[in-house]
Amino acid sequence: VNTIALRRLDYRIGVSDAMTDLLISRGFDPDRLFTIYNGLDFTPRTPSLDREAYLQSLDLTWPADAVIVGIAARLNPVDIATLIRGFALAHESCPQLRLLIAGDGEQLAMLQDLARQLNVSEEVCFAGWVTDTDSFYNALDINALTSLSESFPYAITEGARAGLPTVASQVGGIPYLIDPGVNGFLFSPGDQEALAHHLSTLASDKALREHMGQRLYEKGKSQFSLESTLERQLDIYKSILRRKERNAGRRDGALVCGAYG
Repeated sequence: VNTIALRRLDYRIGVSDAMTDLLISRGFDPDRLFTIYNGLDFTPRTPSLDREAYLQSLDLTWPADAVIVGIAARLNPVDIATLIRGFALAHESCPQLRLLIAGDGEQLAMLQDLARQLNVSEEVCFAGWVTDTDSFYNALDINALTSLSESFPYAITEGARAGLPTVASQVGGIPYLIDPGVNGFLFSPGDQEALAHHLSTLASDKALREHMGQRLYEKGKSQFSLESTLERQLDIYKSILRRKERNAGRRDGALVCGAYG
C-alpha cells in the first residue's frame, strides 16, 4: 500500500535527508521531494523528580558520583545488545559508569541475561516503560542510541533538549544533529569497541560532557525545535502553492512520510 500510494502522490516529505535520499535513489523526482525533521518543543521544563528522587523511585542505590548513560528505546532487535556490551567494556576502565534503559519489548529477558553474563547486572537498570521522560533524561549524564537503522528519532532531540552529550550510531538522519567531537560522538552500528571508547571518554571528563551537552542543546533548539519545523512546513506549502498557481486546474497533494511513535 505504501509503495502504491507513494507513486500516486504529487509531493513527498521525508523526516530526514537520509529518507529523502532513499526516495531519490528509488527513482522519485528530487524536485518534488522535501524534508522536514521531527521537531520538538524546547520550552524549558522542570522535571517532577530530581535525579536522586528519580533513582530512588527505581529502587536504585547508585553512588552520587555515578556517571549514568541512558537510552529510551523499544527492546526489540534494534541492537540494545551492542549498548550493553559496549557499556560493559567501558565499565572496566570507568567503574563509576551506570546504564539506565527505559522501554519494554520482546528482548527484555535476553538483554537482562546478557547483562548477567557480562557481570554488569548490578550496574544496569531496566526501568521498563517510562511516562515521565523529563525526569528520566534529567537523571542522565550521557544519552545513547545504538540502533541499526533510524529515520530521525525523537530520542536524540529529547536528549538535546536535556542538554546531554550523545553517543549514537551513524545511521539515518542522526548525523545531521550529532557533530562528532563537538556535541557528541558517532560510531558504526554494532561497533561495541568504538562505543565503549566514546563512553569512557565522556565518563572521565565532566567538563567535556557539559560543553558537548550545551552545544547540542544550542543546535537542537536552533535547527530542530518545533518553531523551526513549523517554519519549514510553511515554506514547503508556500512553494507548493506557487507551483499550483503556475499549473492552474491541476490537483496537488503532499505526504509526510516516516515512522512515528
